[in-house]
Amino acid sequence: MRKRDLSGHPIASVSIPRFVLTVMSRPGLRSAALYCVRNAARDFFGVQWRERFGPRLSCVSSVDHELDQLVPFAPGYINTYMDFIPFWIRTAAWLQRHYGLAGTAETAAFVRGIADLYRYAGSVYWARLSTTRRPFYVKRPRFALIHLSDPHFACVPSLHVMIVVYTWLAFRDLVRKLGDETSLAPRVQELFRGAMAITESILYVKQHSVNCISAALYVMCTLFPDWFDQAGAEAFINQLFLTQPIPLAADAAVIRAHVLQLFRRFMAERQGHPDWRRPLLAFLASLPQRPGLRHDTERLLARVPRHGGKAPE
Repeated sequence: MRKRDLSGHPIASVSIPRFVLTVMSRPGLRSAALYCVRNAARDFFGVQWRERFGPRLSCVSSVDHELDQLVPFAPGYINTYMDFIPFWIRTAAWLQRHYGLAGTAETAAFVRGIADLYRYAGSVYWARLSTTRRPFYVKRPRFALIHLSDPHFACVPSLHVMIVVYTWLAFRDLVRKLGDETSLAPRVQELFRGAMAITESILYVKQHSVNCISAALYVMCTLFPDWFDQAGAEAFINQLFLTQPIPLAADAAVIRAHVLQLFRRFMAERQGHPDWRRPLLAFLASLPQRPGLRHDTERLLARVPRHGGKAPE
């Protein structure tokens, strides 16, 4: 199946522009890419900008937590934070180059999986929005871009965390299925490190709260149980901030404990409910919020389609 052996080449070294040309020339990849753009426009940007410029239809919950203050605002992490889209695109490009034409279907499926994440998260956002306090810092162009493009109403669950964790998990699952788990172990580890770094960065640039990490990992564990069971999610949580000089080790341990506790709460509340969104929406409803015209959680659950997940046994 392999066209070219890239096992020794880091995924971070792959050219994105070259992959864009490949996407344009192959219908399967082009269709998957357009599906991704459509979902992002509707279920991430659309839901937020409608609220910004339209009537206040949705309640907007404030998901800040006092532990967020243990992680200082660090503008230097902005490049890591903004890498979450190139992160998955480079992974798709690497898969396409490594497996060649015969791997086009797998690469397209990977891209469609990213697109589906926008639908899954969007089915929460359309029901109830969420935000955090973020500093108005525009000294760096990338921060200015964030403030211009992102109204900051889509915090729970964090799509940043969902996308980078999915990228790592989907890649790992694919290479296992194709019998390349051993030879591509360094690439799997590369993606794990990248997912961890980007997850940590959302707190350093103050785009999310510690609560957003718990919510995102709960969603991934619920929607992809074959890839990411509860033990796997807890192992991921227990490695947060282990290699960072700030926050201090004692503070990092407190943050991990909170993320873990809230994650376990979501998992416990999920039992017996056919709708995986219920624990998240109940959590958001319990927080301080700006009221909106639509506030009845039960009616919202029925009104907004639930994407992904199976009813628990």
